[in-house]
Amino acid sequence: MRSAGSWLLLAALTAGVTGCSFEMAATPAMRNGWMVYTGDATTVQGTCGVLPIQLDGSHTSTRLSGHCRRVVVTGNHNDVTLGLEPGARIEVVGTHNDIWWYPLHAGPLPRLIDRGSDNAFHLT
Repeated sequence: MRSAGSWLLLAALTAGVTGCSFEMAATPAMRNGWMVYTGDATTVQGTCGVLPIQLDGSHTSTRLSGHCRRVVVTGNHNDVTLGLEPGARIEVVGTHNDIWWYPLHAGPLPRLIDRGSDNAFHLT
């Protein structure tokens, strides 16, 4: 009979050999007037609204729909796609984050702020 630890080790080795991975959707929490998504190695589908959005995590793939006005991305190696309202503000803290954005309407360009290193903003 195998112990629980042996089964976990076997499952981990099998996942590594077959290249399996898992994804989970993050659920936002309200914190100090922000909608905050937290998680690592996750896929996030969210909606921008009245409240600003904060994305905390690393190795995430995030798509925000709706009318984004203020978004802060923290962590490393995140891929974020979102539509921006005229004059919106996107701030990135961390490293190796890629932000793909597109304008929702004509108007002032968004403020794209990089407070980390090796981050990139891409107009799509």
